[in-house]
Amino acid sequence: EREREGVEMRRRSSSRRGSTSRRGSGQDEDVKEAGVEDYSMLDAEGTSMLAEVDREVRPSRPGTGVQDLSGARVPSETEASARRRGGRARRGGNEPEVRKVWINPDEDHARENRRFPTNYISTTKYSPWNLLPKFLFEQFTLFSNAYFLAVGCLYAVDKITPVFTGGRYSTLWTLTVVIVVAFVKDVWEDLNRLRSDRAVNRHATRRLAQDGDEHVQDTTWARVHVGDILRIEKDEAVPADMVILACSSDDGVAYIETKQLDGESNLKVKVSIPDVSDHFDNIQGALETRGYIDCEAPNELMYRFNGSITILQGEEEVVLPLSYENFLLRGCTLRNTEYVLGVVVNTGRETKLMMNIKPAPRKRSTVEKKTSYYYFVPFTMQIVFCSILAVLSRSECRRLPIRDAWYFAQPDENCAFLPSFLRFFTYFLTFSSMIPIALNIFIEIARVFHTIQVSSDGDMIDESTGTKSEARTSNLTTELGQVSYVFSDKTGTLTANRMVFKKCSVGGVVYGWDLDDAATSSKVLPVEKLSSKLHDQNRSGNLEDVIGEEFFKVLSICHAVVPEPGPDGQSVIYQSSSPDEVALATFAKAQGFEFASRSNKEIFVQRDGHEEAYEILGVIDFDSTRKRMSVIVRGPDAKVKVYTKGADSVILSRLAPGQSLNKAKDDIGAFAVEGLRTLALAYRQVDDAWFDQWSKRYAEARGSLTDREREVEVVADEIERALTFVGVTAIEDKLQDGVPDTLRSLRQAGIAIWILTGDKQETAINIGLSSGTFDEDMDIVIINEHDVPGTSAQIDRALGRWTALAVETEGLKKYGLVIDGATLHFALAPELETKFINLTRMAKSVVGCRLSPKQSLKS
Repeated sequence: EREREGVEMRRRSSSRRGSTSRRGSGQDEDVKEAGVEDYSMLDAEGTSMLAEVDREVRPSRPGTGVQDLSGARVPSETEASARRRGGRARRGGNEPEVRKVWINPDEDHARENRRFPTNYISTTKYSPWNLLPKFLFEQFTLFSNAYFLAVGCLYAVDKITPVFTGGRYSTLWTLTVVIVVAFVKDVWEDLNRLRSDRAVNRHATRRLAQDGDEHVQDTTWARVHVGDILRIEKDEAVPADMVILACSSDDGVAYIETKQLDGESNLKVKVSIPDVSDHFDNIQGALETRGYIDCEAPNELMYRFNGSITILQGEEEVVLPLSYENFLLRGCTLRNTEYVLGVVVNTGRETKLMMNIKPAPRKRSTVEKKTSYYYFVPFTMQIVFCSILAVLSRSECRRLPIRDAWYFAQPDENCAFLPSFLRFFTYFLTFSSMIPIALNIFIEIARVFHTIQVSSDGDMIDESTGTKSEARTSNLTTELGQVSYVFSDKTGTLTANRMVFKKCSVGGVVYGWDLDDAATSSKVLPVEKLSSKLHDQNRSGNLEDVIGEEFFKVLSICHAVVPEPGPDGQSVIYQSSSPDEVALATFAKAQGFEFASRSNKEIFVQRDGHEEAYEILGVIDFDSTRKRMSVIVRGPDAKVKVYTKGADSVILSRLAPGQSLNKAKDDIGAFAVEGLRTLALAYRQVDDAWFDQWSKRYAEARGSLTDREREVEVVADEIERALTFVGVTAIEDKLQDGVPDTLRSLRQAGIAIWILTGDKQETAINIGLSSGTFDEDMDIVIINEHDVPGTSAQIDRALGRWTALAVETEGLKKYGLVIDGATLHFALAPELETKFINLTRMAKSVVGCRLSPKQSLKS
């Protein structure tokens, strides 16, 4: 009722004003930094919103995050007229441009859509008209090639050359061979890019159009234009950036795979807006519905989209916000959904994918750069020697005993200024062998052999997939022998990224799952002892049972997991961008709290043979700043509850007072020492009146036009306070095969190892020891301070200690360093940066724990 009422109110308001100010929505998710957080919920892709409080806010969807709903707006008349002239308008100041895309436009508006680029793409480095100029410019900007070109040309001048045989052209011939070989290699690589581009541009897709009885036309990706409505079938790739108008599922949920974009095979959730889908649920309706989309101009931000869609109904306009969850990126693949209808908003080089692909640069290795630099030393000596000889020749030529030497020129001719000046170049050619042209040829030959060796090395192969190593460019093979530092994250790099639930702490008792007999003791009980009591119909209902029940509800409700039919059609496979969430949901299912399915408005949990429905009132998603995720639901008992999970440091600080946490903290520390990934769980029950008031404040914050992110975070923070602690989970992520041997071999080769992770300090140290980053005989220093003076003192003590040990052990002692994210922030302060760098240079291994994604990038 509230939905329909809100729509009618907006329609009436739109009729009175003639146009409706729209509220856009958007999200600026952190780009995934795999494995740098304490749990990989950072990878979760959904972009959920709070359940609608009024019609200004679109219906919420499970598995999505806090949304910005005012990122876009209806442009002013000035902006609109500017777009009618040029297709784009600037919002003023430093704000981004706004793009208007017409849906099923008339002839005038169709011309506006056609002003945008086509969907044809080209990633080649050269074109037919710039091939030779660009290639020759790149080649002769190299000092060695320019030098030998000058030498070869001077050899061809009769008055300069000291050689008059056919050998005078040998330098030019040798240089020509080098240039031709480089030309063939560059052209071959570019032809491969061209073939790939043609294959992509010729991919087939379907476009909706009014063409007699045929409403769905086959076309190619290259012929797609902005404003086209495309029908994407199951398992097809998306040809351009699109906004979803409708999809085959009743609840408007579509699943996509982004393996081609970010390497993740886990499914992501996208949704269509119900009020939009109503107009596009059939082909005829999709062709007759008119409207337009206002959205941000093309940009390279892969995980953000702001905009709104306006449906024209006569004189009325219905304006609905668009966000990243309604947006499909070029290159993603549709999965588990029969079809999706979408309107194209960005094409070709203006798609987010293509804007993140930089032009192919000339790849120059360190050897090549240093060789060009070192050429200047003999070149300078050559210039000095030739200048001295030219001056001496000029001053001494008249005193030479040449009267009887008929083969010399006459003194007057030989000592004139021009012959003396040209003699400088004769000397220059005589000394040109100081810079050997054969060096370039030998370097190219060595590169070819390096490439062959890398590609044919039988030890460099992934045995599970049979994938061999491949050198895609011969220019960089020499870099492998010059690596001094290796920076690595933990999850998915050192570890296999296959999460297995191991232990949990509930009510002060540690339970284990799927442990061997040796691991199970009086201190670690089988988790079945906990879950079996919760399925007992005659349970007492005491506080311990309540806490246990809420523990499993958090696991089965608070996540962004997508259920997918198994190969047999009967079983269900969980998919998520976070493998942690899959492990937790799988564990809850095994204990009788099975996450069955989700719709646009509800989550369904199977328990004791019957299905429980939880109405989704909102989802506040995980990000690297919040380090927590919350789901707000109304359960079968009609009570509103907030289920939250996240980093223990964040959750424990948000609990209601009066809770005993000593045992929980001890368990968290014990789990971390074992190298397990910990996650704290909590919940809160709120009354309806308070929740209604909070919902209104939250809607206002999301509709704010200024400082919206801060206001949304402040209001969201209110509902995530006064939580009740229910337990801690511990998940194991085993090391990949061969990691310890590999890291030890790298250290023996003199390469320093840096491991950057978001894990707790105890977990990070455990991983450092087990992975071979640290040795037991290594002197390990831990720096953990809370201000700049304390950090400075710790660095000074470490430098003094290691300097003394170096003297005592004659440099044989090896050192390791552990530093947390907060201390690293102080260590990189301008006054400490130099000292900290000196300290890290002495360390053979460094482990950074509790690092944020931005710190990992800066490191």
